[in-house]
Amino acid sequence: MTRQDAIGWWAISGDLPPDYLSGGDAADARAAMAAFARRWHEISSYMLRGERHPRVTIGPPGKEREFGDLLSRRAGILEDWANDDEMWQRP
Repeated sequence: MTRQDAIGWWAISGDLPPDYLSGGDAADARAAMAAFARRWHEISSYMLRGERHPRVTIGPPGKEREFGDLLSRRAGILEDWANDDEMWQRP
């Protein structure tokens, strides 16, 4: 049964790869941001070794390290934001 007040999906896009995850994987925006960061760190670890991730492809073949570095840095930014209590304080 679905709830009308529940988040079905979280999505992110911009100066980073578009991505999404189920609302069941993150209860709120902060948890979603942390989940994207974890996922991207895991994917970028493959790419930084010059390998393709088994399930996710980002960028053209031969550019794994370059795109892995970018993804790792974006993941770090999201991780920093998710861990920053001041960003999540309500006025």
